[in-house]
Amino acid sequence: YTDTIIGAARTFTAMRRGAQKALQYARTGVSDVDMSKYRESGTIGSRQAIEGPVGAFVNIPLRGLGTADAFFYTMAYEGELAAQAARAAMREGVNPFSANGIKRIAELKSGDAVQAAATKHAEYVTLKSAPDKITEWLIDGRRKIPGARFLAPFVQTPSNLLKRGFDYSPLGFSKLFKDGLSAEEKALISSRAAIGTAIVGYFATRVTAGEVTGPVPSNQKARELFYDSGHRPFAIKVGDAWVEWGRFEPFSMPIKYALAAKAAFDE
Repeated sequence: YTDTIIGAARTFTAMRRGAQKALQYARTGVSDVDMSKYRESGTIGSRQAIEGPVGAFVNIPLRGLGTADAFFYTMAYEGELAAQAARAAMREGVNPFSANGIKRIAELKSGDAVQAAATKHAEYVTLKSAPDKITEWLIDGRRKIPGARFLAPFVQTPSNLLKRGFDYSPLGFSKLFKDGLSAEEKALISSRAAIGTAIVGYFATRVTAGEVTGPVPSNQKARELFYDSGHRPFAIKVGDAWVEWGRFEPFSMPIKYALAAKAAFDE
């Protein structure tokens, strides 16, 4: 776990660099971090849909999202870059904590394979992964249908979010049957699926005890009783309070789907 510790430490220390990237994008709208996922809406091709001060005002939410994205992308990239370089150094028999090891890690960071792995990780964390064939088909259809961009402004990001929910669930283990996986890729798939499975298992015990809520009941009287009794949708009971967990994605996604299906069945 030495490489993981080194990567985690670098992720933390990269906060300053991430803040610099974020402030640069907030001020100028320009960043070396790819912001194409936020150009799915509010632009026509590479040009902003509404120009001038009005366009700048309308685009404030996307600028804010891009600012946060630059921050977290940079941290994820720098952390994985350090972890990958440390892993490569240890394969060479170098102690990553020695003077020679620190120097070697710095050298390995410039390698194409290490940088590619870091980019892939950062894109995964920030939902920037390249679209699959189905997502590409949806994006292409949106381009061809007039007005579809306004009805479905985002496609790639929700698609990636769904995939993350799949990865962090018991279903994620099914990806182990894919051909050509390296030992490192298998370990990563297993760890994500195991984390998701553990979370699902924990919530299952709390659901049985009546300490986890799902969606708001569709029946008006049941809905009023739901709120009057202090409940909150997609929440877990902590002491005497209900704490909402529904936005802790992607971990919450498989649990939300299961609870929504159960509620529909019960009704």
